[in-house]
Amino acid sequence: MINFEPLTILAHMGLFLVMVIFLNSMLFKPMLKIMEEREKKIGGNKKLAEESECRAEEIISEYEAKIADAKKEANKERDKVRSAAEAEEDKMIKAAREKAGDMIADLREKISVEYKEAEGLLQAQSREMGKEVAQKILGRAV
Repeated sequence: MINFEPLTILAHMGLFLVMVIFLNSMLFKPMLKIMEEREKKIGGNKKLAEESECRAEEIISEYEAKIADAKKEANKERDKVRSAAEAEEDKMIKAAREKAGDMIADLREKISVEYKEAEGLLQAQSREMGKEVAQKILGRAV
């Protein structure tokens, strides 16, 4: 059987208490203190990281808003340039049509003059040819 001596039990209990007190003061308290400090640093760093992330999101939103504004401004400017180009194109087309119309009118007038000249020339030649044919057929001067 197991022999329990009260003195040995008391000695073991005393040693256990001394060991608990020693480990508590030398190991557990410093370790808990270090863990608490570490937790505070981690908590502070987490808070700092969250604040930084929040600020980064704000900066990104501002950046995206500025980009959207710049795109709107660029679209407005492009529309202005396009409108000006279309107006200039219309102006050039109108001028070309007017010039073409003037050229056509000049050519028609020139053709009309040439036609009248040719008609007069042909009438004179046809009269002359008619006289010659009549003279040849009649055999005498007409």
